[in-house]
Amino acid sequence: MPLFTFMLVEGYFHTSSKVKYFGRILIAAILAELPLWLFHSVFDYKLLINILFGFLLGFILIAMIDRSRLFLVLSPVVILLAQVLGIDYGGGLIILVLGFFLARKLFEKQKIAKMVIQALSVVAAIAFFLLFSSFTLEWWGLLALIPIWLYNGKKGKRLPRYFMYVYYPAHLMVLFLISLALPH
Repeated sequence: MPLFTFMLVEGYFHTSSKVKYFGRILIAAILAELPLWLFHSVFDYKLLINILFGFLLGFILIAMIDRSRLFLVLSPVVILLAQVLGIDYGGGLIILVLGFFLARKLFEKQKIAKMVIQALSVVAAIAFFLLFSSFTLEWWGLLALIPIWLYNGKKGKRLPRYFMYVYYPAHLMVLFLISLALPH
């Protein structure tokens, strides 16, 4: 999750059309909802709204903050909203989007400060998530900081154009199909 969140924020800064970027994430979020519901139905998990809707909330928040610092006061509201709506990773996801955005926006040229803000953001997001969840594997998300810190800001090998938008719903559907074959 931290790696995809980082990519969302980097995409926000690099896109030529924030409206089209938002639209692509929205379409992927809608397409991912059914596979997520199917996956959760097999294991009787509490039904959540998929993480891409959380990315959309985070995207809206950083777009508002980017236009006016006054919208920074909305952050707690959006964090609470993500939690109340039952978006996957909840308010922790919004904390991470906000932390990565602020690290990129405020400390672009100060590598150490940027890394500290990113690390604190991941820890805060995981801690927030763990307050409301019994999962303990989330601490492995700290390992995502390694490729994030190694990122040099340059475009690497390009994946097929819509790979990242198709990956999430497709992997959920694959997991659902695998779960059907497993004994319950």
